[in-house]
Amino acid sequence: MGKSSSKKPVRNAGPTKSLEELERENARLKKQLKRAEMERDILKKADEYFAKLQK
Repeated sequence: MGKSSSKKPVRNAGPTKSLEELERENARLKKQLKRAEMERDILKKADEYFAKLQK
């Protein structure tokens, strides 16, 4: 009578990306990660600098 509320994920439900598209996306994500890591490092250094000023 009642339907189960848990749904199983469907594999290969949508269109697949070509290898070229995946490589482009991978390159974009690597670039984005590198920038985020650089920003993190800059903020870490700024935090250390301002922490020293407050002592």
